[in-house]
Amino acid sequence: MIYELNFLAKQIQSMSKEERKTFQAALELEKSTDVKDFINISCNLNRYQWTGEGPGGSASKPVLKKEKKMMTVYDDSYFPLPGYQVDSAFLIRLFSETYKRGAARDFYLSLPCSDSKIEEVKQCMKVNSLDDCKVISLESNIPYLWDYLPCTLAFRGLNQIAKVLQENDWYIGQQDLLFAALEAELPATLEEAADIIKQLNFYSFVSPSENEVRDYAKNKLQNENGYYADEVTAQFVDYKSLGEEMMKREHTVMTSKGMVKKTGGDLKQLPKESAILKLYTPLHGSLYDGEDEPIGDFQGQGLREYQKEIEAEVKKNLEFCAERGLAEFMSNQLVKRKVACMMPGVEVYEGELWGVVEVKSHGPLSEAERNYVLSEWKGQAADGWGEVIEQCPIKVYDGELYVSFNSRHHDIRVVEVNEGLQEYSPVQML
Repeated sequence: MIYELNFLAKQIQSMSKEERKTFQAALELEKSTDVKDFINISCNLNRYQWTGEGPGGSASKPVLKKEKKMMTVYDDSYFPLPGYQVDSAFLIRLFSETYKRGAARDFYLSLPCSDSKIEEVKQCMKVNSLDDCKVISLESNIPYLWDYLPCTLAFRGLNQIAKVLQENDWYIGQQDLLFAALEAELPATLEEAADIIKQLNFYSFVSPSENEVRDYAKNKLQNENGYYADEVTAQFVDYKSLGEEMMKREHTVMTSKGMVKKTGGDLKQLPKESAILKLYTPLHGSLYDGEDEPIGDFQGQGLREYQKEIEAEVKKNLEFCAERGLAEFMSNQLVKRKVACMMPGVEVYEGELWGVVEVKSHGPLSEAERNYVLSEWKGQAADGWGEVIEQCPIKVYDGELYVSFNSRHHDIRVVEVNEGLQEYSPVQML
C-alpha cells in the first residue's frame, strides 16, 4: 500500500485547485475505502461534471455527477504516469531549470488544460509561459500521432490540438485519414496542424485501387470524361509523370496511408527547388592482420589511402535502400516526405577523410527539421546502419579494416551546399 499512497500523493500534487475539489467530491460520491479505487478516481476526473440542479431539478448548490462509467486504469499491477487523465489527448512531460520538486525537475500534465490550471502550473514551475518549458516526452491516446506532427513540440500548440480533438468528437476510425491529411499538408507549426484537424471532413481517401500514381493516371484515362488515349497512344504514355500532374490538378497527394484528396481547396505541394545539407562525421578505423589486437588505428587523414575500399563497402551496405537511403527509416512522416534522400558516404573534407551524409530535400529544412535529421543520423551511426558497417571487415592491401561512423564523442559539422556555385557554407558543429 505504501507504493499506492506514494503514487496518489504525486497525482494529487499534479492537480489544480478545481481538480482537487472534484476529486474530494468524487470520493464522497463513490463511497469507497479502497486505495485502488482512489487512484482510479484520480485518473477519471474528467468523467465527472458539476451541475447546479438539486433533487427534482430544483436550483441548488453545485452537485457532482458521473457522466461516464469510470475506466479502470490501475488494477494492482502497473501505475499510470503522474498527471494522467483518461480521455485526454496528450500527457506531456515539461522540463524547466527553474522548477524543482524533490529530485525532480519535470512536471506531467494532461491536455487539454484549462486556463486556470495553466496559471497554477506556471506559478509552480516559476515560468512566465509554459512555452518556456521543454516538452521532453509526449504520450497520446492516438498511437503514432507524434510521427505526424511538426518537429517543434511546444505547449501552446499541443494544448490547441488537444482542444480541437476533444471539441470535434475524435474517434479512432479517423486515425488513418487524420495522418494522411497531416502528411499531405506538411504543417510547419502545431497551430497549422490544429487547423487541419478542424477541417478533417474536407479530406477523403481515393479508391484503394488507385493507390499508385500510375494506376491513378490509367484509371482517369479509361473511365473519366476529359481524358482519353487510344491503344496506340497509351503505349507511349509516361503514366507516372501524367499521374503526378493529374494529382496536382485534382488536389490529390500520395501519402504513407494512401492517396488522399481535399474538397474545396488545394493541398500543399512540395517545393520544386531542392536543397542539400551535408553532415560531416569524423571517421575512425582499426586495421587488423589476423591477430586479436589491431596493428593500426586511424583518424581522417590516415584513412585517405583506403577511400575507394570504404566507398565500395558503404555502397554495398546501401543496396537495400538505394533510392532514398536512410530517409526510408525516418519515423516523422512529415520530414520523411520532405526529404528526398539521405545517403551516407565518405568524402575528403579539409584534407581529411570524413563520413558524410548528403540530405537532399524538397526546399530547405527548418531548424527543427534539421535538428531532427541530425538526431536520426546520430542514431543510425551509433545503433543502426553504422553499427552494421562497423562490423564488416573491409579487405585492404595490408589487412582488414573496420570503420566506425559513430560520432558519439565527436563533433558533426553541418554544411549547407549551394548547388549553383558549388560552395560550402559551414552552419554549425554539434
